[in-house]
Amino acid sequence: MNDQHGAIRKAEGNNSQEPNGDVGLLRLADNNLAVTLAGLEYMEKELGDEYRPCPLIRTIFRAGFLGHKSRSGFYMYDDDQPP
Repeated sequence: MNDQHGAIRKAEGNNSQEPNGDVGLLRLADNNLAVTLAGLEYMEKELGDEYRPCPLIRTIFRAGFLGHKSRSGFYMYDDDQPP
């Protein structure tokens, strides 16, 4: 799991929530992984294989990690964080 967290920090630029309010792509995807995956699958269908969703997104989704909704996705969320 540590390798996954390191990869996430690298993908997010080591700061997933910038001081100016910008949010990294993985944190944004975690808002609703079902919608994120559906959107990417639609883009793949309409625009071709180069828009295929990353296998990690499908793996996380199938494992039941739905982002904020399930309190886990690319990130783990505390109970006191609003969904």
